[in-house]
Amino acid sequence: MFTVGLDVHFDKSSLCVLDANGKVVREQQVRGHWDQVVQELGKLKEPFRICYEASIGYGYLFENIGKLPRARQVLVAHPGDLRMIFKAKKKNDRVDARKLATILYLDQVPQVHVPRQEVRSWRAMIQWRRKLVASRASIKNQLRALLKTFGIAPWKGKKLWSRPGIAWMQEQALPTISDQLRREMLIEELKEAGRRIKLVEEKLGEIAEQHPGVKLLMTIPGVGQRTAEAFVAYVDDPARFGNIRQAGAYFGYSVGTAGDVNGDGYDDWIVGAPNYDHGQTDEGRAVVLYGRPAMILSA
Repeated sequence: MFTVGLDVHFDKSSLCVLDANGKVVREQQVRGHWDQVVQELGKLKEPFRICYEASIGYGYLFENIGKLPRARQVLVAHPGDLRMIFKAKKKNDRVDARKLATILYLDQVPQVHVPRQEVRSWRAMIQWRRKLVASRASIKNQLRALLKTFGIAPWKGKKLWSRPGIAWMQEQALPTISDQLRREMLIEELKEAGRRIKLVEEKLGEIAEQHPGVKLLMTIPGVGQRTAEAFVAYVDDPARFGNIRQAGAYFGYSVGTAGDVNGDGYDDWIVGAPNYDHGQTDEGRAVVLYGRPAMILSA
């Protein structure tokens, strides 16, 4: 059986094929879209297993490579763990493809779970809602700052972002046409953000209503739809965890500030997963989450 390492990019990818003895029998650069990569893999004369790094489109490749008649195993590697394995400074597409083939041959791939397309789309919708909510919060902060700039006292009503609150905001005197225009445009953006969030939440509500796992979790006091849907979507297949502690380690048990680790001017966070397994039982892991202006976006 062949062992294949794939360093994949959107318009140019590299393949490295090892034989049953771990010897390189083919190295190739594939120019073109991912479909061209799949076509080239389909030309292999022997059954094969393949490994590539998780990035945008990893699910598309996973499903399409898996449909090939000679594909026996498709593994997607965790990019963070790969960086720890590949410590050498020499780096190019051909070298990376060979390294991926080698760790697959040695059965040392730091594998990631690949959910089904509908679950990936569900996760994307949850993330999209989060971004919309963060965007709306930013618009509200800009409106508050605009009023505060000109010494306008806060509204005495209970809900500033209700219709009466918005109407009050529009009645406040601003010194220039530019400031008035900025206020009106921000209010328009606020209304549009609210409309889009409503559409997304309606769709998420439909998914939740049809998912028994979400409905079951929501029977627990204090667990609402947002928590339940995120838990179910990101756990996906509970059987992939050896025990309940591993599921807890996946989400992290504890959170703390880590300072500005990457030097971008924003505070970062560190999440501890004490029961994480990777080679040894309960060896633990700490993940740094990099801060951004309005939210934590990436790990």
